[in-house]
Amino acid sequence: MSISAKIDEIIARRKGTGIWAGQGMVDKVREKKAFYQSLLEALTNYQTKRAVVMKNIQEKSGVYYSLTANDPNFEDNITEASAEDVISKVHEALRELDSLEKRFDRDTVNISAVGRAGQGKSRLLQSITGVDNAIIPAADGSDCTGAKSVVCNEKCDTYAVIKFYKDAELIAIVQKYLDKLHCDFHVGSVDSIKTISLDAIRSRDLSSSEDSCLDWLTKYVKNWSSYVSNLGKEIKVGKDEIRKYVAQYLEDGTKVFDYLSVKEVEIHTPFVYEEAGKIMLVDTVGLGDTAIGLEDKMVDTLINDSDAAILLRRPDSKRDGIRSEDNALYDMLRSKMVGRDLSSWLFYVINTYKDNKANSDNIYEKLVAKRANGSIQAAFIKQIDCAGKEDVEQNLIVPVLQTLSENLLSIDSGLMSLANKKLEDIFTEVFKLNSKLGKLVNNGLLQSIEGGDLFDRLFEDELTLGSSLRDLNRRYIDRNKRNEELESAIKAVLKDIRTLLPTEDILEHALFDGKKTEHPDVVYNNYADEFRSKIRDKFDSVCDNIIIQLQDSILNEVISEFYESGLMRNIPLMSTSNGNKIEWFKCLTEEKTVEGSYMRESFDEILNYRLHIEGLMKFKVHCALDCLQEKVVEDSPEGKLPRLSHEIQDMTIPDKAKVIHQTLAGLIPQFAQALIGSVDELLIIPNNSFNALIRKVRDRLFYQKEGERRLKEFYRANCVAIWHDEFAQISQHNEASNTLSDITTCLKDYTNKSAYLL
Repeated sequence: MSISAKIDEIIARRKGTGIWAGQGMVDKVREKKAFYQSLLEALTNYQTKRAVVMKNIQEKSGVYYSLTANDPNFEDNITEASAEDVISKVHEALRELDSLEKRFDRDTVNISAVGRAGQGKSRLLQSITGVDNAIIPAADGSDCTGAKSVVCNEKCDTYAVIKFYKDAELIAIVQKYLDKLHCDFHVGSVDSIKTISLDAIRSRDLSSSEDSCLDWLTKYVKNWSSYVSNLGKEIKVGKDEIRKYVAQYLEDGTKVFDYLSVKEVEIHTPFVYEEAGKIMLVDTVGLGDTAIGLEDKMVDTLINDSDAAILLRRPDSKRDGIRSEDNALYDMLRSKMVGRDLSSWLFYVINTYKDNKANSDNIYEKLVAKRANGSIQAAFIKQIDCAGKEDVEQNLIVPVLQTLSENLLSIDSGLMSLANKKLEDIFTEVFKLNSKLGKLVNNGLLQSIEGGDLFDRLFEDELTLGSSLRDLNRRYIDRNKRNEELESAIKAVLKDIRTLLPTEDILEHALFDGKKTEHPDVVYNNYADEFRSKIRDKFDSVCDNIIIQLQDSILNEVISEFYESGLMRNIPLMSTSNGNKIEWFKCLTEEKTVEGSYMRESFDEILNYRLHIEGLMKFKVHCALDCLQEKVVEDSPEGKLPRLSHEIQDMTIPDKAKVIHQTLAGLIPQFAQALIGSVDELLIIPNNSFNALIRKVRDRLFYQKEGERRLKEFYRANCVAIWHDEFAQISQHNEASNTLSDITTCLKDYTNKSAYLL
């Protein structure tokens, strides 16, 4: 598959087109955006209702204030249950999702050229795209790029779309210069920019950095008429007009100032390298220019508009090396792009030409060493003549696109994982808030509803956990019942045990490999050892699989009673278990019981249950394998194992192999009989062990006074979640509880963790 085809496939997977229709990354993002919009609405609705409650309490009147009479903690609980912080995080998440949606919905793969001013970024883009100075300005010794430009590979006559700042955006830019110069002047409108008193500022004792800020401010003030008419527009221009909006000066050296109002120039032109496919190149304004905010703009471009970046460094032709500003630039990239693997998308290029070759080699060697020791990360480091089109095409653009075609899906997945960390944090905050809302319905309020007997009636009449555990216990009451799963597994191994024997061909080769003849006793002993080892492995597999399955099976049965008959499925949990009952019970135990408490110990006893027959099973197998002794002697205890060599020493190799095979095979019934005779007592252990587990659980929670009391406390603490409908029905007869229920259920549909994540 060609590079351009691979890039097309990545774009299709992002956008959800072709075979990815409806299943693209952008589809997932849009689905989550809809969820978070809904969540934001629910949180805002709750916050509005909470404000009414808080006002009632502050004014000491109204239906909500009456709730404090029954619950002395009500005021503290509702005060603590503010949604302000989580609403702020949801807004942040929506901005993050907007950024991802924009990224995954692009029709191109975007590559930015970044670096300090004068390093050859524009020259590099000229070599890739084939455009000249009339479109992308590039010159030695000065800062020529005035505005950010993007170049799209498109089969068309070259044109550009110029996007200008809006009034408010330009006002904010000018205000930053005034603030940096500590001026009290407030830019109230675009027209007021031309009235700024530059002489008053210039009369002060300015530092060098302030003087540079004043130079830029002067450009905005003095050249106001050159750019003000552009604001708020978006225009399309032909090839000959592009430079006017991108550059700080025209090809003949004439200064222009339209770039001051330009937010972005989008150039469409066919690239020289046709195989580049659907890529877009971004030419950023070089760092080192004294304009305010260049670093922020570059970082914003990398975060929001780029899939990869080429970091360009052009060594001086005389004396040069790795400078502090080089380290500072790289460190800034690493810190700003936290959570993103630079080794997947950052390409470090040393702009090399004839006169700077020595210094280029020096910097290259040092950077390669830094990459090797891990102090810098990059997909690769290369020396490229950025003015040489062939060098750029073959040694830079092709390797960059090849690397991106292999890395982009991983990069995209990493960005989604990075977003999920923030989204998971929102789930945690919403869950905590929902838990705080649960505290609003406590014992004091419960007692005010129908004399406080609702919970007692529900606990005594609706809860069937005790009887369900009793019925489950009866299933395992037969102490002599053999476990059919374990018995079947043992018989299955015995049935297939003959397949573990060495074939006669293998034995023939062992007796004579074409070079030497081996003694029959040695061959027998070696393969008896191997046969015995294979049998052990088979039964170890029974231990590792069947016994664990039996253990998990009874745990699932017991825990299912808590989940279903015990109604604990209704208790919301922060953690997710994906339908696994044992994992669910672990989460319930960790989140809803206190370390060292009676209920924690009771639940832990269930989770820590083990069917301890693995060691006994292995011992029984070991004893039964005694018939396969390590040595063959003439006078064995069984009188059945004469020294083979005495009987078969005159036989041919095939006949010797056949006797050894038959001898080993003849021991299988003896092993099977010995094992079956010894595992009868083992087969009844599971039933008895299961019976003991269930009896212990029932006795601890239903027949010990302490257990009965603690179990009731557990249900009381979670009663509103467990019997939500029942409490909601009686709320209509009580104005206070009805209005409170309206508040506490605002977020009840937002407790599923998976709904939050991409």
